[in-house]
Amino acid sequence: MNVAPAIRTSPTFDGTFGTTSTEANPELGQFIKMTAAKALKDAVPSATNFQVTFSNDLDGVDPTSERSIYNHYGFVSVTAKAQTCAGNTVTLTGEFYTHSSELQMVDIKR
Repeated sequence: MNVAPAIRTSPTFDGTFGTTSTEANPELGQFIKMTAAKALKDAVPSATNFQVTFSNDLDGVDPTSERSIYNHYGFVSVTAKAQTCAGNTVTLTGEFYTHSSELQMVDIKR
């Protein structure tokens, strides 16, 4: 079982939104990208050329930062796109839950 890297926390975190870190967590981001690409590859074995992106509604805050994760109750929104061998685009949208290190609420559009 793969376990996501720990969420980076601010040394001054006191449980309030204002003390959370806004810095990106590249290790967590890489893990989420690999998880989303694997889920899309499992659903569509002919998929290639994966592009995985994150999104959030906080301006100037990275989606993998402690602040974004805290604000979204432990979830990171992820979208993965790939091409099939027929040239069609396949899109996976979902939420990566950082507390259980798994992709949830997955929707795949072909």
